[in-house]
Parts: sequence; C-alpha cells; structure tokens
Amino acid sequence: RHFIEPTTVILTLTASTENDRGLPRAPADHMREIADGWHRARQELYDVLGGHEWEYLRIWEPHESGYGHLHVGLVIDGRAEIGPGDFVPFLDTYTDKVKAAGTAAHTVDKAVSINDDIENMGSYLSEYLGIYGEEESVLDRPVAEQIFYAISWATNTRRIEFSRGAQELIEEQRELEQREERREETDTTPAD
Repeated sequence: RHFIEPTTVILTLTASTENDRGLPRAPADHMREIADGWHRARQELYDVLGGHEWEYLRIWEPHESGYGHLHVGLVIDGRAEIGPGDFVPFLDTYTDKVKAAGTAAHTVDKAVSINDDIENMGSYLSEYLGIYGEEESVLDRPVAEQIFYAISWATNTRRIEFSRGAQELIEEQRELEQREERREETDTTPAD
C-alpha cells in the first residue's frame, strides 16, 4: 500500500555445492559464503537504486540436496525505470566475493526476475515461510529440508530478513489493522 504501482525484483544467489576436487562442500560453509556474499554486494543495490524508494526482504530456499540458495526480493517505487542490466554491478560484486558462485549461474537471465505484480512475488517467497503446518513436525518433512533446517540452525542463519524500512512498513500496517479492529469492536451502530 505504501508504493504506487510497485516494481518487484527477485535476485537469486547461489554457489557450487562442490569443492575444487569435485567433492561435496561443507553445507555450513556453503551457506555462510552465500550470506557473506550478499552482505558484501548489498551496497551495490544502494548504488543501483539510488534516488528510488525501495525495500527488500531476503529468504533462504532449500534445494533437494539440503543445501540452500538465497532469494532477495526488492519492492521498488513504481516510477523507477529499472531493467535487468541495472543489476549487473550487484551480480559482479557477488561473484567476485563468492568464488564458488560462478558467473554462469549469475547472469541477468538466470539471477534477475522483474515483475510489476507484487502479489506474485509475495506468493512465491511466502511459500518458504510456512513450509510445514501446525500438525506436522519438522521431522515429518523430507530429509533434505531437515538437513537445510539443521544447517540454518548450526550457522545461526535467519531464514528470512526484512530491511529496516520494510520492518517499519510492516509495523505501520499492523498498527493500522489493529486500529481498524478496535474501531469495529467499539462500533455500536446497529446492523441493517
């Protein structure tokens, strides 16, 4: 509601799960390396999107192998003229900092998705928030997901993180909804 006709972007960051000898990498090192690459490359987003109002959320998604990759969802003011090529400096910085990332997996065709439909991004990313239901234990999930959760726990990695501005917008929305609920509860106008 804060943005007028927002543009959404999903950036996908990953890295090879194999070491130089073709053997599996330690999953915790893999996750830490991707996270560190994100933190180092994030400044490029401020340069790319300077002058535009924008916020981000990042969320980890498990692979069937138990390793993870990182999605960064951006919501940008709809008046922004942003194209996939604008994110090349971000991707270049990421692949420069994360040697196992490889440039082939981080081209604009593979790592950047731009859309004007915010519900589409929200639906896609929210799939990874509530992976199991109230009556289902994490131990009932596939082994790959259990491995991923164990890696997240062992590395003290938050599976989702919102930018400070996004957190403020979420809190603003929550307060607005609570005021509306209180107003409805105290409304004594008879129903027709």
